[in-house]
Amino acid sequence: MRHRFAGATIVVLLAAALLPAQTPPAQPSSGPVVRGTVVADDSGRPARRATVSLVYALSGVTRTEMADDQGRFTFAVLPRAGFSLQATKLGYVTTYYGSVVSGRKPGATLELAAGQRELAVTIKMIHGAAISGHVQDSLGRPVAGARIEAVEAQGPAASRLLLTTATFNGQPSVTTDGQGDYRFWGVPPGTFVVRVTKLGPEGDSGRRITTPAEIQWALQQLRPGALAVDAANRPHRANEILARTVYYPGAGDAAGAVAVVLGAGQDRGGVDIVMPVKTIVGGS
Repeated sequence: MRHRFAGATIVVLLAAALLPAQTPPAQPSSGPVVRGTVVADDSGRPARRATVSLVYALSGVTRTEMADDQGRFTFAVLPRAGFSLQATKLGYVTTYYGSVVSGRKPGATLELAAGQRELAVTIKMIHGAAISGHVQDSLGRPVAGARIEAVEAQGPAASRLLLTTATFNGQPSVTTDGQGDYRFWGVPPGTFVVRVTKLGPEGDSGRRITTPAEIQWALQQLRPGALAVDAANRPHRANEILARTVYYPGAGDAAGAVAVVLGAGQDRGGVDIVMPVKTIVGGS
């Protein structure tokens, strides 16, 4: 009988160990607390396993907790200390509690009043949007290694105010790949101007020399059986340089750019940019 009882106990313990692990929010034993829930703005469902950070205003000290499967979190806080709350989760815009603009920090900090023991908050997160496209020069060749920025545009086209966009990963720019393609993600909803910059070598005087790649390409075009000039894969000629900064779809300044309007969670493709090629004098 004892053996049966012991066997049943082991089975129960094993079954309990196999149950899905739940991480309950921390429960401070004393002192004031901030507790809350992180939810998706569109559905109201819990943003499970979102990372929530509490940042003290004066010291800059940051404390981080992971919300549980119900989106709940709890922090013990110092009495009468100013602080801010932010939440991050893959696929969502970084959210600052109390901010009126998605993805941007609020202008004020939170603080528990004298004698207040608890502050309950709900952090609503919105899905991040994305912009993607292709960059090529005016001869149809992909532009690799170009820097892409999606900057928030405010005001009329003639006098646009451009603001750095806050993305999920905190990076203000991305780089085109070897095929000239790019994808800018984790963007909050808004109106944006897409800017591409291709930097040349430092101290570039504008003069060029023939490169080995150009010579190799030219020899390939002379091979027997070559029926057509392979212009798409031709390296830049000795006297060709790209425009340094271009705005979508190919404007030389922000006033001439076509604005891209994004809604929450929208994936906007086809934002393709053409960079003009100009010929310089003095190349060889």
